[in-house]
Amino acid sequence: MKNLMIPICIVTASFFVACSNQSKTEEAKQELQEAKNDAAENIQEAKNDLSEAMVKERDEMKSKMMDYNMKIDKRVAELEAEMSDAKAEAKSDINKKIEKLKAEKAVMEGKSQRFSENVADGWDEFKMDFNKTMDDIEADLKN
Repeated sequence: MKNLMIPICIVTASFFVACSNQSKTEEAKQELQEAKNDAAENIQEAKNDLSEAMVKERDEMKSKMMDYNMKIDKRVAELEAEMSDAKAEAKSDINKKIEKLKAEKAVMEGKSQRFSENVADGWDEFKMDFNKTMDDIEADLKN
């Protein structure tokens, strides 16, 4: 009986060790799956936040474009009114300003069309180009 006791103890201990290892493996698998799920959720939240930020920024830029269109139209109307009272040499300068503003408005409308077609491609490049155009128009509106 004594001879059997040692092998029984060894087999029993091996069984508990094997069960313990299997339990740890299952726990590790479960923790890994939870980490994957958390990472997927975090990625989705980041995508949603970025998308919301882009939509907000896009809406602000559209509003800014509309404001500049109105400012250009107003300034062109003012310059056209000035032209009726201006002397011949001043009319040429006023006409150049009007043409430049109209050209810038056309450029901005082209950018607006490109903007509407596909915002996601080249977003940063579009923003820089848009802001430069707005700065140019602002400078010309002051003249």
